[in-house]
Amino acid sequence: MLWPAYSDCIFATVQAITFNEKENTTSSSNPSDKISPLLNEALIQQWLSSGIAKTFSTSGASSITADTNSSIINKIIPTLVALARDGSKSRSKAKMLLTDYAKIRKGEMDVASLVSYEVP
Repeated sequence: MLWPAYSDCIFATVQAITFNEKENTTSSSNPSDKISPLLNEALIQQWLSSGIAKTFSTSGASSITADTNSSIINKIIPTLVALARDGSKSRSKAKMLLTDYAKIRKGEMDVASLVSYEVP
């Protein structure tokens, strides 16, 4: 199971990257300091996908296939980024999202439970 401290750390890191894009686009006069939101999202996507894929391949304790895991990752990461952009008020929802992902991996929950986290 994904421990709450890990969930907090992941959310804080994603939030720091998304807040960095806001600060850089408003306070800097140097164009090279401005980081594109798309670049930030790609960085987060790469970082989380790589970490989750590595965990998936080495843990062996998953009840889902690699294709299903990839599909879930493609839903979770944009949702996590959207929650991070909403600020600290979304921290508990992000922690629940990551905890539910861990439960799905263990076979304790169904993939359909992720629908409730989708941000409009």
